[in-house]
Amino acid sequence: MKNIFKTALHRLRIPAAALAAACLFSGTALAAEPAAGDEFLTQAAENIKAQKFEEAIENFNQSLEANPNNPNAVFARAQVWMQLKNIDNALSDLNLAIGMAPNAPLLYSARADIYLAKNNGEAALADMNKIIELVPDNAQPRIQRANLLHALKKDAEAEAAYNQLAAQFPNDIAVFINRSRLYCDLKKSDLALADANRAIKLDANNPIAYNQRGVAFFQQKLFEKAVADFNKALRLEPGYNMAVSNLVATYAEMKKPAAPAAE
Repeated sequence: MKNIFKTALHRLRIPAAALAAACLFSGTALAAEPAAGDEFLTQAAENIKAQKFEEAIENFNQSLEANPNNPNAVFARAQVWMQLKNIDNALSDLNLAIGMAPNAPLLYSARADIYLAKNNGEAALADMNKIIELVPDNAQPRIQRANLLHALKKDAEAEAAYNQLAAQFPNDIAVFINRSRLYCDLKKSDLALADANRAIKLDANNPIAYNQRGVAFFQQKLFEKAVADFNKALRLEPGYNMAVSNLVATYAEMKKPAAPAAE
């Protein structure tokens, strides 16, 4: 049974309105008074909503000609480049935006996504480290960094990172679900089961936690318990695809003939 880690911080999304999304990383809105190039940003937002991405790029270009030091516009243009699957231009824009706003975590998050798309895990890891430096009290980037360490086959570092997370964030269910996944991949099913139980104790109505405990039970060949947990996950979230796949795999395993006893 596969247990797949998602290594990217987030998938970049095109915003419903470019102006609002472009301001997220800095925590500041555009000035109340109109600034040079703002009319082109408004046009870009309309073109993004209409899925006219090439036209939106031209709008951003016009805005940046009028106001070349606007990192919000550069960041929003990078998002559109990603929508157009032009990751090289997106990377160039994110480098430019980071030069303008070097303390904006979302910029490093977006660039880490691009590095992952280019199979440059080490560069993505460096950006994740920068995010943690900027937001040290947020568990999520640390979880994502630990998952990436595992994906890069740095399992000892990943396990150490999760141990530190568990100590620092003892009530964060995501820490224990993700560490349980790591332990499953490392074939440490007893530890995986303990973390899944901890997650369920933190939130008894979390379908992901029951699905993960089912995976741990599956590894221990406790198939009936695995089935019960996968079904519980589906009762909590009908149509939960991972639980459905795991349930099918478990039933298939249960139908296999038992191995002959050793003489």
